[in-house]
Amino acid sequence: MAAIPRKAIIRAYFDYIISAAEQQHKCRYTRLHITSPVKQKQQFLTMYQDILHEYKIMTETALDEGIAVLYNSISDQISDRNFEDREVYSALIIDCGGGTTDLTSCTYSIEDNHITYKLDMSTTYANGETNFGGNNLTFRIFQYLKILFANHYSDKPAIKLEHIFDTSVDIYRFVDDNGTLKVYEKLESLYQDSETILPTCFADYKTEFSEDYIKVKSNFHFLWNLAEKIKMDFFGGHTVVRTVFHETGLVSLKNSKVLAEESWMLYIYKTTKKREPSKNITTEQRTLTLETKYPNVIVTKEEAVILIKADIYGVIKKFIEPLYNNNELGYIDSIRLTGQTCKIEIFRDALKEFIPGKLIRSSKKERSVHDLKLTCLEGAAKYQNAKKIGMIAPTLSNEAAVTPYRLIAHTHTGTEVMLIEHSEKITKTYGFVSRHIDTESVALTLLDAEGRLIHKYLLATPISQFKESSYEEMSLLDKIETADKFDKKDKKDKILQDDIDNIQDDEMKIFILAHEDKWGFYVLPIARRSGGLLIGNQKYFPFENDEWELNFFDGSK
Repeated sequence: MAAIPRKAIIRAYFDYIISAAEQQHKCRYTRLHITSPVKQKQQFLTMYQDILHEYKIMTETALDEGIAVLYNSISDQISDRNFEDREVYSALIIDCGGGTTDLTSCTYSIEDNHITYKLDMSTTYANGETNFGGNNLTFRIFQYLKILFANHYSDKPAIKLEHIFDTSVDIYRFVDDNGTLKVYEKLESLYQDSETILPTCFADYKTEFSEDYIKVKSNFHFLWNLAEKIKMDFFGGHTVVRTVFHETGLVSLKNSKVLAEESWMLYIYKTTKKREPSKNITTEQRTLTLETKYPNVIVTKEEAVILIKADIYGVIKKFIEPLYNNNELGYIDSIRLTGQTCKIEIFRDALKEFIPGKLIRSSKKERSVHDLKLTCLEGAAKYQNAKKIGMIAPTLSNEAAVTPYRLIAHTHTGTEVMLIEHSEKITKTYGFVSRHIDTESVALTLLDAEGRLIHKYLLATPISQFKESSYEEMSLLDKIETADKFDKKDKKDKILQDDIDNIQDDEMKIFILAHEDKWGFYVLPIARRSGGLLIGNQKYFPFENDEWELNFFDGSK
């Protein structure tokens, strides 16, 4: 089996984009500005420098995606003279993409100094949800379609949405009292039951006959693409309120979208009987049978709204409710909804549970979904152009991000030690836990704000791999090295000398440190034996990685 490195795929994509742009604009590009996700901006820029080494990657003036969208609005605010000179404005940016949602706070002021418009912007990453985005909403529609079709092809009575959700209750209040997962318990149960009729979990078939694996995988992608189409029709700025499945696609229905696939293909488990005359017996066998007949099913926009409403309110509640409870929302001048998924009106409706509607501003809401994707690029282009021609003199500073997690460890007695506190600035991250010098591994546990388990890291600490050191030979702090070393001036905020001096014989201290340009933390074990200091290998742990993020396409759904 051939494997292609991830960087090679990204490089090929950029080569195509750059080549197409050069052909269209009749020029050669030597410098590139690439927007990045706010949490991992520095890591992304480092990667771009690595894979696009022949280009100059603009790092000093690089914008993250949310701020690029906000700058686009600020530029219009300046053009319209809709600001008070030197007034400090505060904004929240909620950026919901395909797989993640991020919350960024920003303060800015505008001053007309008779030479230019001086714009000072300060941004902070405030919160995020790694496992929520547009794909989650597609998945809810996907689940509903699977249940509907499974019932239809197994000749069961048609199921209605009120059989799945109690439509008489206020969903927002139900989420407040019971949590988001409780809303979807019946949906999840029916979805699991439908797997025995219309299977989509193709990962379960890897060891089965290859033909069944292909059929089940086909089911998944067929339903996913169908769910994505329905989502875009209902929430993409169209007037579609119903989806009807029809084999010709020629039915004329007002405000309805008739979906007619070129080939309707779903594989359904059917029980077939086989007669063996020689043995005079009849056997039954369940096999995956191709269904090409269109189902007599209608899906409405109202049903889709109910399907995704609790999920959207849940993530908005996670972001906004802490600010609401701390009376911080009163200082916010506006909330910007960015990203294609935020065009769904439920986001604005959910925000109105906490703040007045006049504070909520979506980016160019009259524009199509396709144009909305370009708002980020427009903001980045305006920012670069403003610095070039001097009409606006923008100054952007990125404050240290606030960690939305807790990191804990346990002592030998089982006592919990807090290493990273929730809502703590990442530059303030510092802690340690002590163990015996012969400890071979230490478990670090990452929790969310409510104390739920997110991930467990296992740090190997074999003392045989530690190296001797002394104050005379080197500074201990110089052992903390990364691709971009900690600034010398910040050493006072890193490992404290007293914490090293207090290490006892046969004691190992596991130090936790962070760097504002890295979305994660460093671990450095230091031990003492017979009076001498021993230093272990430094290791970096990201807060989030591909191994434990929610994946809708791994065949487990």
